[in-house]
Amino acid sequence: MDQEAVTVERVFELPPEGKALLEGWALPLPAGNVPREFGVLRSERQVMGVVGLEWYHPHALLRSLAVRSGWERRGLGTILAHWALERFREEGGTDLYLLTTTAAGFFLRLGFLPITRDEVPARLLESEEFAVQCPATATVMRLDRQRLETIRHYDQAARCSGQPGRDASGKARAGLDTLPMAGGGCCCSGTGCGCGEESGKGSDGEAHPHAKRMDSDVEAIPSWGCTLNPLFGEPSPGEVVLDLGCGAGRNALKAAERVGPDGHVYGLDLSPAMLAEAERHRQRLGLANVSFLQAPMEAVTLPDGCVDLVMSDCVLNLSTDKARALKEAYRVLKPGGRLAIADVVRVGPKPDRITMEGWCACTDGALAPDEYIQLLLAAGFENPRVELLPGSFAGGPAGVTAAHIQARRPE
Repeated sequence: MDQEAVTVERVFELPPEGKALLEGWALPLPAGNVPREFGVLRSERQVMGVVGLEWYHPHALLRSLAVRSGWERRGLGTILAHWALERFREEGGTDLYLLTTTAAGFFLRLGFLPITRDEVPARLLESEEFAVQCPATATVMRLDRQRLETIRHYDQAARCSGQPGRDASGKARAGLDTLPMAGGGCCCSGTGCGCGEESGKGSDGEAHPHAKRMDSDVEAIPSWGCTLNPLFGEPSPGEVVLDLGCGAGRNALKAAERVGPDGHVYGLDLSPAMLAEAERHRQRLGLANVSFLQAPMEAVTLPDGCVDLVMSDCVLNLSTDKARALKEAYRVLKPGGRLAIADVVRVGPKPDRITMEGWCACTDGALAPDEYIQLLLAAGFENPRVELLPGSFAGGPAGVTAAHIQARRPE
């Protein structure tokens, strides 16, 4: 079905077709007197899907998402989910919750994280959905507003015309300062970062022996990173590498050249637009040793102990659960594996108020070096180090700078 041939109508009472659709999938019908609304997906002739929102301000509960039988995997569920997310944004909600028995993977790709029932507000636990209608074995998931705004922001950045990001000299590329933004700048906007060592060089400033052939092809890929040496973890031939928050794929593709055909690189991101760009560049370069995954860095879709190196460039500061993200990095690393993160760190006072603009610009979520060290130790890492790169957050606000963070998983 042509997705443009369907529309989502906002209603406050489910039509009979919508109720029949939920019953057909054995999904619970709405109950109680909680404020609620529905998105009804219609084609010209029939109801194709429904999704519901219940309001427990400032929280919300996503429920009753279903598409017509025989029309699964056509993108209709995604249309409905995004409609619900946009309504959640419009209402200014802080957290969106849901229960699912079969679709955790789908919601993971939208940025929801599995949580325990102990983390759910009491008002939601008392709802019909939690208390009566769904089994206790159902997976509870949550999406917070900051994560949603961050995904939306970088989706917009990836779709922006021109070539946002920074070139090899660290200068902002044309078009970035006029990005359509979710209320603020992105990490390497005109007020962002971008300095450090020249891309493609090792910590000693010498060109990496495995980084020569592709650099001219890869440098044209936009980067929103905070240092021009994001590969200071030194990927080596035959290694398996995970790039958290890979964006348009620049660093993942560089790493793929270094690990060679006997190694593999996984690039993980939540922005569909960024991942589409990354895949396009992968195909253009003809690389078979790179895979791109859509998932949160706090719930990596890889097995335990499968990665030699976890790297990331100016992304951990965007996580709303950094402790969980670092524990995931530890989990997927092999014993003796290493963590090498380029990130923005706080060297001055914390902001009086966290804003979406400051969060998406990689500043309001920045940790102090000692906070980073404590989280790394709590995750199980040994020998954590934070190397500040003074002045590397070029043009950025006072109180933050870029840094190289390193640690190892014990043997």
